[in-house]
Amino acid sequence: MTSKLALGFGLLGLVGLGCNASTMIGEVPDGGQAFGSTIGAGGSGACTPPVDPKDQTFTSPTAVVGTWTGYFQGSNLAIGQDAIKLTIDQASDGTHQIHVVMGSNPPPPPATVATDLYPPDDLPGSSQQYIEGFSYPAHEVQWSGQRLKFFVQGAQAWDSWCRLQQSFAWTTENGVVSYSCAPGNGGSSRGTADGGEECFATLDSHGTMTPINCNLFWMCGGGSNRYCQCDACGCSGSVNSFGGGFDITFDGDLATGTGFFNMYLRLTRATN
Repeated sequence: MTSKLALGFGLLGLVGLGCNASTMIGEVPDGGQAFGSTIGAGGSGACTPPVDPKDQTFTSPTAVVGTWTGYFQGSNLAIGQDAIKLTIDQASDGTHQIHVVMGSNPPPPPATVATDLYPPDDLPGSSQQYIEGFSYPAHEVQWSGQRLKFFVQGAQAWDSWCRLQQSFAWTTENGVVSYSCAPGNGGSSRGTADGGEECFATLDSHGTMTPINCNLFWMCGGGSNRYCQCDACGCSGSVNSFGGGFDITFDGDLATGTGFFNMYLRLTRATN
């Protein structure tokens, strides 16, 4: 398990400069370029829910409306973990919607601690692409007859964790302001003598660094995934990070195609 640093995340706004001096994250007293100069809000999500710009309204063929269940064929997933449930129906406002659930286990409960890994059984620095049991809404939906294509935004399952995070603004050398759930722009990690790990956020162009909780470091961009999409109000699960596409053709009560990492899938109608 990633070691927790004694310096709490809420105290990272101060970086020691000497016996009687300190500066906020991103402020560089010698005039160097500051990447991040503002600590924004947190704990309530982004100002507006993140939106996939390629989303558009769609109408599903009446013949395929209902619930479809099946599995990924030929994958290295265990039986149960390879399960899929696809639901094609209408929302309460009458618009058409599609959801997909991967795996047969229920999703983990919503996150409650901002500095804990999520899901709780995740490994530090892992690159988990989806959460089993989470009902993913379909994005970028395309219908062509009985053929359906859509995209799943994997990070949406981390929304409850992202909503606990503080939003940090940082400014690039070109003056562009961006936001993240970790201070500064990038950072590094290293092993400790006791076999643990310590992580640091980079605050300016001189390489000034400050300790940061390693779970935040990995989940807020130190690893290959960025789970959160942040703005001046806070953070929400990203719809601009990682995921996978589905390409499914329906034929009566059978549907076949590919999903996520181009794994073959087979679905049969469960309900109309």
